[in-house]
Amino acid sequence: MSRRVWLVGLCLYAIVGAADAAIFLREQARAGEDWWAPDNLAVAFSAGLFWPVDLVAQSAARPLIQATSSSPREGGVQGQRHSGRPGFPLPRE
Repeated sequence: MSRRVWLVGLCLYAIVGAADAAIFLREQARAGEDWWAPDNLAVAFSAGLFWPVDLVAQSAARPLIQATSSSPREGGVQGQRHSGRPGFPLPRE
């Protein structure tokens, strides 16, 4: 392949990675977290760098998340309450 095709691919990868990092930081800011903290910036950087792995993991985990988030009558985990975010159950009281 020519260098131009590789350059376009790399630029698209970087643009999507920057957008993914910005989305993560925006979610942290909306949740009331200090998005400028070094740990949030490190996670945002790694999310931006490895966004293809995140897409594969989300698509692979989707059937598992749907199975555990359904009500007990529909075959879900009995007695488990969910926070509304997939994969994040609320703590038991």
